[in-house]
Amino acid sequence: MKIDCLTLEIRILANCLYQKALSDVDDNLTIHQYWILEHIIVHNDHQVTQKEIEELFSIKRSTANHMFRLMEKNGYIIREVSREDARMKVILITESGTRVHDRAFAQFQKFELQLRKDFSEEELKTFRSMMLRIWNNANSE
Repeated sequence: MKIDCLTLEIRILANCLYQKALSDVDDNLTIHQYWILEHIIVHNDHQVTQKEIEELFSIKRSTANHMFRLMEKNGYIIREVSREDARMKVILITESGTRVHDRAFAQFQKFELQLRKDFSEEELKTFRSMMLRIWNNANSE
């Protein structure tokens, strides 16, 4: 079956990537949760807020709340009210969250290398440029 719908093709590819990226990790960790844990670890120079995650990953507040509730239930994060602004929720990674992230990190890096293996740096640059154009088109009026 040939598909001629860019939106559907992107969605199918995204599903494939989500399923394969962390397929060997035994935990209940999803790829979205991995990226959030990665962001918190990499950006430990400031308090990561729920709003920052919502904006960075372009997700709705309700989606973020659902994901954070699951991550709290699994013991990966704790949400606290910010001391600087009571309207903001700060996301803190737990020891369990750090451990599950560290186990997933090697597999994710291996998968990333597998995806890049047949592409030159120039092709990856072109691909990113095309994705940015699609992003901009999707977000234009």
